Amino acid sequence: MPELVRDTGAGRSKIYQEIAAGRLKVRKLGKRTLILHGDAMAWLQSLPPTAQFLTSLAEQQKAG
Repeated sequence: MPELVRDTGAGRSKIYQEIAAGRLKVRKLGKRTLILHGDAMAWLQSLPPTAQFLTSLAEQQKAG
């Protein structure tokens, strides 16, 4: 998981939130939490493009 945090810039808390929400698949090996490269890539590709994210954020702030 440290590699995913480093490579994506996402914080550990955000990664754990994504795991808890079922959007990021993990495997357990003893106490270690493993994220396969393919699962990490699928999660990244499922994220909205920046423009869509900013539009969604603006809409949420208007509604909020």
